[in-house]
Amino acid sequence: MIELSGPTPYTLQDAAAAIAATLRRDITIARVPAEAVTGTLVEAGLGSDLAGLYSEMSAGVSAGLFQFEGGEARRVHGATSLQAFIQTALGTPATQQQPA
Repeated sequence: MIELSGPTPYTLQDAAAAIAATLRRDITIARVPAEAVTGTLVEAGLGSDLAGLYSEMSAGVSAGLFQFEGGEARRVHGATSLQAFIQTALGTPATQQQPA
């Protein structure tokens, strides 16, 4: 088993702060009930079984139930920071190529 993580641990609040900094606007975290998540995913075309599993997994992550096990697992830390990933994913001007 390989446990893959970023260079440092981060929280949902850290991710929201990084997105807010990248977009240069305020971000508010809103907790969505699991039933609403499942329903929205089904409406978007995901099968109900998979939508339910995703919703359950998300609730577990939010509740802090997922931890690295350690032991026999090999731990691999990526090198990309949360901020760098968000800037790339959102295609911010800082990450776009400038015309030559």
